[in-house]
Amino acid sequence: MDSIVSFLGSPEKEESHKIGFLMDIRDLCDTSRRHHSPRGLDVFCQRYKLVENIEVLLEEEPRDQLRTALRQIAMRAIAELSAVERVLEGKETRLLQACFSSVFLLPPEVEDIDRYLYLETMRSMDNMLQALLLNSRASRVSDLLQNIFQMLLTLSSSEREHVRQRAMGRIEGLSFMLAENPTLGAWCRSRTDIHGPVSYRDIQIPDLGQLLGHLLLFQHSWEEAKTLARDAVQHLAVFLAGQNITASPAASFAAGTAAAPPGVSVGLLALPGYTAAPGHSV
Repeated sequence: MDSIVSFLGSPEKEESHKIGFLMDIRDLCDTSRRHHSPRGLDVFCQRYKLVENIEVLLEEEPRDQLRTALRQIAMRAIAELSAVERVLEGKETRLLQACFSSVFLLPPEVEDIDRYLYLETMRSMDNMLQALLLNSRASRVSDLLQNIFQMLLTLSSSEREHVRQRAMGRIEGLSFMLAENPTLGAWCRSRTDIHGPVSYRDIQIPDLGQLLGHLLLFQHSWEEAKTLARDAVQHLAVFLAGQNITASPAASFAAGTAAAPPGVSVGLLALPGYTAAPGHSV
């Protein structure tokens, strides 16, 4: 903790010091979680405004280059912070906007960007988004999921194709997670009753119609991201089918016996070509 406080009090903040600060936050939260010793950590995070400081560091990153691992380490720190009770609540939107802007607005991958660094950054974003949902309180999962999808939908309508591609990749990844996980149980939350598993029926996506409509239109475009849109629709079809199945979801869906949820056509649930492997999400 001393190194974190020392960084915040230092007037000079070199890139290496910023990365060290983010790594310290990540390691502190990880160690606390693994040793089941979170007492006082939430107070420390709030007192020293760790979430707000991470947001500032992301906003300071240049939008025209990706030279260091700062972005990916920042998102790993956010993923760990999401397991600290209530530390991120009410701050997710601004934090996600900082993450999306810092990464999605980078130049196309074909330009002067280190491919390995880029792929690791995108992987860290995917892991962060999943962690935010898995560590969220059951009562907040639907609202958070809706908020994330809404931000990604806006970015998938960008004038720049590479921004649309990156946003669609994240939509596909989250849709795949919903299809693959019958529950969104929070990690290491068995000690409290409010963090229990979230069943299919607990998860609602208020603007699901808008999301599906956008994806269906997108998959008929000429862009490379149309494959991601198609896969996202198929993943969501499996998720929707699971909301109406009480026994053996996979078998019932494969046999075509799943009933369509209200407002969803049977044709959507019978989409062909569904595969368990996620699509290209870079």
